[in-house]
Amino acid sequence: VVFSLPKRLRVFFKYDRDLNTLLFHAAWESFCELVQAAIPSGIPGAVLVVQTSGESVNFNPHLHGLASSGAFLPDGSFVPLEEFDTDKLTVLFTHKVLSALKARGLLSETHVAQILGQVHTGFSVWVGENVPQDDSGYRLFLARYIDRGPVANSRISITDDVVTYLTD
Repeated sequence: VVFSLPKRLRVFFKYDRDLNTLLFHAAWESFCELVQAAIPSGIPGAVLVVQTSGESVNFNPHLHGLASSGAFLPDGSFVPLEEFDTDKLTVLFTHKVLSALKARGLLSETHVAQILGQVHTGFSVWVGENVPQDDSGYRLFLARYIDRGPVANSRISITDDVVTYLTD
């Protein structure tokens, strides 16, 4: 799962890295709210990691994560979600981030209304496909990916004293 922010809000996170906690809380609370609406007594699971740059090595704070496709019940059993509503998860995440930034005095009600009034707010949540529980290789790949370095070695070339970073 990937939780992304609009460009216009990224500057807040660039100069105050403590705000990353706000992202974690907004993502986790949104995920819990969505899952527990379908499975009230269940507790979802997730591992979230902040990434601070995009493919072009631009500042782009966002969260990568591995999340359960359902919830764990008090008896230890697991109940899968029938459907994962990414649109609803995006709306929940959007409102939690905007509310937290407003509560800290970083956004006014006018700014919040303007962002929410746009067709594309810039917020997004992407949820990938379920990973088969017996596919340990794919699970390992995903676990490494969520906390990957900002620059892939395959995109760097060094010739003499010139370092080149290749990007789309």
